[in-house]
Amino acid sequence: IPCIERNAIAANRAVVAAEMVFNLMQMALGSQLYQMHIRVNIPVFSILFLLVIHVLARYIEENYRLKADNELFI
Repeated sequence: IPCIERNAIAANRAVVAAEMVFNLMQMALGSQLYQMHIRVNIPVFSILFLLVIHVLARYIEENYRLKADNELFI
């Protein structure tokens, strides 16, 4: 389960980094471009998705621990 969490974080970082590189390239090549569209994108839905994945991962991990603990009594 933590693997899913790490992959989601890595994907979010890759998207943000690609947008940063694109904006920096536009700024560097600004004199050669006819139009520039520099934007700051805050990935709200990606952040919410990461939070949901994090909470679910912790919930599932706690359930596995409780199941293992309950099996010791049976």
